[in-house]
Amino acid sequence: MATIDNLKNKEDEIILPRTVTEAIFDAGFGMMLDQILVNLDDNSIDSYNTSGTGYWIKFKNGLIIQGMSSARDINVDEEWGALYTSSLITLDDWPIEMVETPYHVMSVRSSTSYIIHSVNDVSRISGGSTYLTRPARRNVTDRVYFHQLAFGRWK
Repeated sequence: MATIDNLKNKEDEIILPRTVTEAIFDAGFGMMLDQILVNLDDNSIDSYNTSGTGYWIKFKNGLIIQGMSSARDINVDEEWGALYTSSLITLDDWPIEMVETPYHVMSVRSSTSYIIHSVNDVSRISGGSTYLTRPARRNVTDRVYFHQLAFGRWK
């Protein structure tokens, strides 16, 4: 997981690295990111913090970028048409509350492949909930890691 130290340049100033921006553009969020990050410079950060499972960066223009990771033990053994699905998976709360529902992206990592078939109830407080789906029943419990990124407002 990225830490605040990864966001510092040689002068120990915190910056939003180009690699993060490029990754978001590659994921198809370029237009949204352009609108959010307009007119930001290296002095635009208001404050930042990290916790055991996440981090947040507050920008002076009211933007907040938050990231968090969590792990759950998941079984995918409930029939759902031709597929198999997990029970509802409740995700963690954001490290800091936002003033509105954020724009949100999520990925999963595990020893096997899953399809994220919905992300529900994301709010200014919560990372929401989700279901994982597979084309075949999996009768063992897997450790699944959820990585979430949110763009919202703190003021």
